[in-house]
Amino acid sequence: MAMINQNEREILQLLTQEDDFCIVCHEAPDGDALGSLLALTGLLQQMGKQAVAVCMDTVPYVYQILPDVEKIQRPDVLAARHLITVDCADEERIACPAAWLSQADWVINIDHHGSNRGFGTYNWIDAGSAATGELIYLLGKQLHADFTPQIAQNLLAAISTDTGHFSQINTTARSFAIAAELVKEGAQVAQLCNDIYKRKRLSKTRLIGRGLNQMQVFCAGQAAMIVLSRQDFLDCGATESETEGIIDYARDIDTVRVAALLRDTEKGSVKVSLRSQGDIDVSQIAMKAGGGGHRGAAGFTLYLPLEKAVDYVKNALKETIACS
Repeated sequence: MAMINQNEREILQLLTQEDDFCIVCHEAPDGDALGSLLALTGLLQQMGKQAVAVCMDTVPYVYQILPDVEKIQRPDVLAARHLITVDCADEERIACPAAWLSQADWVINIDHHGSNRGFGTYNWIDAGSAATGELIYLLGKQLHADFTPQIAQNLLAAISTDTGHFSQINTTARSFAIAAELVKEGAQVAQLCNDIYKRKRLSKTRLIGRGLNQMQVFCAGQAAMIVLSRQDFLDCGATESETEGIIDYARDIDTVRVAALLRDTEKGSVKVSLRSQGDIDVSQIAMKAGGGGHRGAAGFTLYLPLEKAVDYVKNALKETIACS
């Protein structure tokens, strides 16, 4: 599990020799983004470095139990000379002002999305990794940093959430091996499962019911789509972040090969999430619309009215499955 290529060596040298780091994840952060953000910040601080974790978006309720989450900051100006992005597939999704990319002395881009084109000064992009959290673990081992129980818990959350708790096609032997090492370092599996996968607010439970009641299934049962309007969120008293995991109900239907979740945002755009069983590469659908992701999970944003966004996604799924 050692880091071996030149990009990784350069990044390792910078983190060892330099100081004053700002670490930032992507907007609308998920478990991998937040777990990687908090873990890398903690590892650098363990080394005696000045490091601050930044995410301009609100941390979703389900992840507010992560260790050290209260240390995430939302400054208006760049908090350090050096910027590190984690789990950001492209620069448009970084949860900080765009100007920070040019204001920093240099940018390190650590990510596992195959659609990442390397926007950093230094890039470590490994599409073969199930989660960015795996890369942060490998980085920490090479830095000979201490893995506290808090850091281990954040990394386990990162890897677990991006693999569907080790159930999705991107899960590898290395995913399990790293998870085992994290448990040895004090990560608590039972607590993670209860906090992230079981515990829900009533508003989310109501939103799940609303989404399932409105779900559309087409292409002879091979495609499913859930659409959530602004009124749905208001009726359920739910936030946009509470849509996480709802798409899995559509994907898990035994005949479904590809599923989509559309949510109407307060900004007037429509966020689209895609999932597949692995035989369809949904990242190809997403990239055509300016998004990205993985083979089994991807997403993009449409700047269209909700009704037209629904038509666009439905046609894209039909074309992909080649049905009528």
